Amino acid sequence: MRHDMNRRRISIPTAALCVATLVGVSGRAQAGPPQVIYTKIPGSPTSLVPGALDGAGHPATTNFRSIDDFSVSPDGSNWMLRGSTQQGAGLQSILVHGTETTGSGFAQAGQPFPGGSISETYDFLGRGSFNISNQFGFSASTTGLSEPTAGTVYWDGSTFSKRIHTNDLVTGMFDIAGNVSGDELVGATISSAHLLNNGLLGADLESIQNCDQTRERALLYDLTSFQQIGVSTVVTLDNVTKPWFKFDPEPFHTTPDGAHWTAVGKVIRVPNTNKTDTLMTYDGGVVLQQDKEIPGDTLVVSSIDHSDVIPCGTWFARGLDAANRGYAVRQGVVAAEAGGPVPNTPGVVWGSVLIAVSGNCVGQTVIAGKTVGAIAADDVLAITGIGIVVREGDPVDVNGDGLFNDDAFIGRGDTSLPAFAEDQVALTDSGVLYFIASLHNSAGQDLNSSPAFGAPTAFLRLTTDFCHADMNGDGFLTGDDFDIFVRAFVDGAALGDYNGDGFVTGDDFDSFVLDFTIGC
Repeated sequence: MRHDMNRRRISIPTAALCVATLVGVSGRAQAGPPQVIYTKIPGSPTSLVPGALDGAGHPATTNFRSIDDFSVSPDGSNWMLRGSTQQGAGLQSILVHGTETTGSGFAQAGQPFPGGSISETYDFLGRGSFNISNQFGFSASTTGLSEPTAGTVYWDGSTFSKRIHTNDLVTGMFDIAGNVSGDELVGATISSAHLLNNGLLGADLESIQNCDQTRERALLYDLTSFQQIGVSTVVTLDNVTKPWFKFDPEPFHTTPDGAHWTAVGKVIRVPNTNKTDTLMTYDGGVVLQQDKEIPGDTLVVSSIDHSDVIPCGTWFARGLDAANRGYAVRQGVVAAEAGGPVPNTPGVVWGSVLIAVSGNCVGQTVIAGKTVGAIAADDVLAITGIGIVVREGDPVDVNGDGLFNDDAFIGRGDTSLPAFAEDQVALTDSGVLYFIASLHNSAGQDLNSSPAFGAPTAFLRLTTDFCHADMNGDGFLTGDDFDIFVRAFVDGAALGDYNGDGFVTGDDFDSFVLDFTIGC
């Protein structure tokens, strides 16, 4: 953790050290129950796709065929859900924009691609992200031209505009010796779109025209290359400099302020072979590497199956270790692994399957996985400082009347299948958890779409009463919490960065004392 010597530092007053004795013990932090936003349950209003349109752009009544993934804005006030409708080919892919439990149609297949030709329409909508102004950027493939095309789209809060499009010229690319450099064009596959505060759109350009295949992939900001396979290099944990060989699908993320970025890809392990190592980089430095220990830990990484970075710059990753068991990492520290404790749940440990990891900028981590131990071996969602907030088999109030009388429960009818969607969790700084989970009834039947498609997923949220000043996460405020913070503050340790800005300053101490004095 960095000390910023240019920022205000304070000495710790003796009187402040006595505050712990003046504050009473608080009640335990609470969470839930989950609120249903959308489901795929036939006949339920929650399965209706809001704002769906037909091919002529007129309102259409249809149900969700799939609920795929989502993103949440940096301030936690907005979300964007990606899924599909039951309208058939050419109209299925859709984005729904919402706040809390209410959403409306945002973009849909079959509708005009902004800035495209008169016949060009959205075909498939990719993932995207919000910036600090709650503007949104996303990728899309299009149809209606003589060949498949793709692009990225920027929404400024009211209007849509094209940012990148197939056949646009990309700057900063380098072809192999003997080929012309400077004539590289956008191809037909773009992913990992994310919007920065300055309006730039980051993206993974998966196909490039007029470029040798050994260099035919790049990470972009708008139409300028930032990292290119075969050109850009990384220094591995073996301290060997190697060029990128491949980027993995959806590998590229940048914080909205542009200060931090992550990518996952491969380098050649053995020269002149196709034997590769998978790496995760943070700000260009390797933080995880296949078949290597996590720096500062003994856990050996076998795979990196998911990575992300949240707006304050904290990164997360999930994968399998050398024993083929799940691990989850927050900013280089193992947050969960097989046999490790489930947060704030005595006697319960994680099994070998971890499904998701994420967190917020006030220090909380949320983990989804299977448990073993004193309580039944179920899939759960657990948050540090709180404990298990959602468990496989929990009842769900589908119609929102406050009663659990809808015969709907978290998880699959076949309990061997995961209850939660992989890597579909998000936790806001105010403690609101969004997630995608499957639902079944008491007869063990999946509550799926009709006709059934994929997993019987639903989009849900729950609120938590999180006590940030509860430093040891036991659910109470005591002198122990004050002592832990003071030690971390004096040492410049991660826990001393109370406001999550990456520095340990007097602002952190002031904020902690205020929260501690008020109580939880």
